[in-house]
Amino acid sequence: DLHSQLRRQRPMCRRDRNVEGFFPLPALAPRGYILRVTEEGDNLRIIAYTNVKNFSPDPCFIYLVAQSRGVVTFAARGEITGTTLTKILPKRQFPTGITQITLFDAAQEPQCERLIFVNHQDALKLSVKADKPSYTKRSKAALDITVTDKDGAPVAGNFSLSIYDDTKVRTQDEYPMSITNYLLLTSDLAGTVTSPGYYLKDELSETRRHRDLLMMTHGWRRFTWQTVLKDSVWASHFYTEHGLVVSGKVLRSLGKKPAIGSKIKVLTTLGDIIIITADSLGRFYSDRLQYYDSVGMVIQTDNAKGKQTELQLFLDPFNASPSLKHNTSPFHTFEANEFLAQAGRYNRIADALDGKATMLKEVEITSTKIEEQRHTLYGTPDVTLKVDDSMLSYTNIFEAIQGRVAGVNIIGVPPNMTISIRGGGTPLLLVDGVPMDLDMVFSLSPNDVESVDVIKGAGAAIFGARGGNGVIAIYTKNGLSQSPRIVGIHHLRYPGFYKAREFYTPKYDVPSDNHNLPDLRSTLYWKPAIKTDSTGRAHVSFFTSDVLSSYRIVVEGISHEGVPGHGEGKMKVN
Repeated sequence: DLHSQLRRQRPMCRRDRNVEGFFPLPALAPRGYILRVTEEGDNLRIIAYTNVKNFSPDPCFIYLVAQSRGVVTFAARGEITGTTLTKILPKRQFPTGITQITLFDAAQEPQCERLIFVNHQDALKLSVKADKPSYTKRSKAALDITVTDKDGAPVAGNFSLSIYDDTKVRTQDEYPMSITNYLLLTSDLAGTVTSPGYYLKDELSETRRHRDLLMMTHGWRRFTWQTVLKDSVWASHFYTEHGLVVSGKVLRSLGKKPAIGSKIKVLTTLGDIIIITADSLGRFYSDRLQYYDSVGMVIQTDNAKGKQTELQLFLDPFNASPSLKHNTSPFHTFEANEFLAQAGRYNRIADALDGKATMLKEVEITSTKIEEQRHTLYGTPDVTLKVDDSMLSYTNIFEAIQGRVAGVNIIGVPPNMTISIRGGGTPLLLVDGVPMDLDMVFSLSPNDVESVDVIKGAGAAIFGARGGNGVIAIYTKNGLSQSPRIVGIHHLRYPGFYKAREFYTPKYDVPSDNHNLPDLRSTLYWKPAIKTDSTGRAHVSFFTSDVLSSYRIVVEGISHEGVPGHGEGKMKVN
């Protein structure tokens, strides 16, 4: 019979490079459902098949649910009286992009799923116009960017712009990834899609057929329906934050009981003052701070009556960014001859910049710098670490030495940071020879420190039992130890928002000694944030380099309503 014949089928699949393989079909079930979706002009025909009526006289009810990017766009209940149920739905009911259609049985168990792609061709239209047909070396170029919707109306939105040498940064894909095909297509598919731009290039019948095959071979469930129907969606670990978060808990100085109702006063060197009240678990939370880089911070702990009190303060560690999964583009090899030739030209130009320069013979220095001797109780330390420029960006001295001294382990962030040498307890901490508490040393910036000595072995015996876990001796630049610690006061540096660096663009209309250097940039201009106004326009300007070539201009982004768009252009430097 047909059932037995199908059971023996082993379809052949052919992949790139004529790789062939045979794969058995899954076992056939005696009863079940089939879901079929086809395009008919401006409508979608949805047909549900089943043979369950052959096994039971009970009414056969089903549910059809369609959702796009988490938003339900269609839901209906119907009864299959024979073997099929048909629904005709207009495409305008669905947004551009992938829609997931799921068939549920009467018990609300998902039985079939089908992905479809609806394309209203409503992506933004982006155009780039240069003020000149071509440019010379180091000349000023100006571009006008215009963004409209599919009907030609101006669109305000956020966009990015990149201009790069088309002969050096070549794409191997005729239809590469863009923000449009990523948001509408590949971001909802689990596998790798080769030439994603191909499936959105037009609405010809062949393109639509290939796109539909893509939907049937890259099906993927955004979530498990059983979990959703049971209302047991997992809790979010990341919440909306209005600013920088300062959170943690406070416990009484003796024991582990929460300091209920205690006041946590947060003061920053920028003048911010925040007062937070601990809850019944001793926890506190604030997201009202906003600043860049890092600032010095003082946290004062008061009891419920407002009296400054020594409490155990535990700040929550910073949450790591959630891991992101993405498909990286394949690496394409290239010939390095052009690159080597360009590097050779750069070196020759640099050598010829100053005709009066004279090449000196190599001078070998045999003497050594006389180091100022510091007299210490422990003699010669096991390790001496000089603070250099690479360590000045850290918020405190312990972060600066982390990973630079073998055997010294530093874990966490202040004031919950732990320090040990060779797995022991907290070592003895000296600042300019004066013993200091760990909390006090947290406030030391690498900018104030000259060097750090680490004593791991017998040299620490001079300090008796206090040096049993080793010694870390910190020497400041001015040689002054810190003031005695005040009860209930905690000093630290707290990181803020990252301050983005601007892409360097030379300004050749402003005199500068740097203009004598060769300019061989392969990327002429890059700006990640360009906003179009209510007329849908934006204007940018930049200077060309010394490289005579053809340059590709790429603009892409989204409107305020979330509609994506991508546009390209070219310019020449003759």
